[in-house]
Amino acid sequence: KRLFDSVRPDKAIFGEKDFQQLFLIRKMVKELNLEVEVISHPTVRDADGLALSSRNSRLSDEGRSAAKVIYRALVEASTSPKPRSTLHQVLMSEPRFKLDYAKVINEKDLSIVEDGNQNPDRRSIVAGWIDDLRLIDNMKIARGA
Repeated sequence: KRLFDSVRPDKAIFGEKDFQQLFLIRKMVKELNLEVEVISHPTVRDADGLALSSRNSRLSDEGRSAAKVIYRALVEASTSPKPRSTLHQVLMSEPRFKLDYAKVINEKDLSIVEDGNQNPDRRSIVAGWIDDLRLIDNMKIARGA
């Protein structure tokens, strides 16, 4: 809030990479009646699908290769009838990846969505560790999946 108070922007753009942060900023703007339009920007990715982050430069070559499992899990979960199970199965296939969490949430309130729920506002979110670096990513789940 202090940043918005001191800068007084009309618009603020936040990336979807940290979806929980984006959600909380939108909630704060609404609850405090701040006159700021919060605009989301899709996650920017490298050619191999890894979400861009300054942390990526600290990954070893092997770690970077292992980190591809995050994008692969999100893509597979995005069209799976059991996205949560798919996330876990794909992520656990990479021994270098240490899971922090892998969840399917409702984008509107961040509540957990179980497999089989066809809520149209579902999003997979992942956090985990590779090379002692915490990596996060998320992806919208396709309607009808």
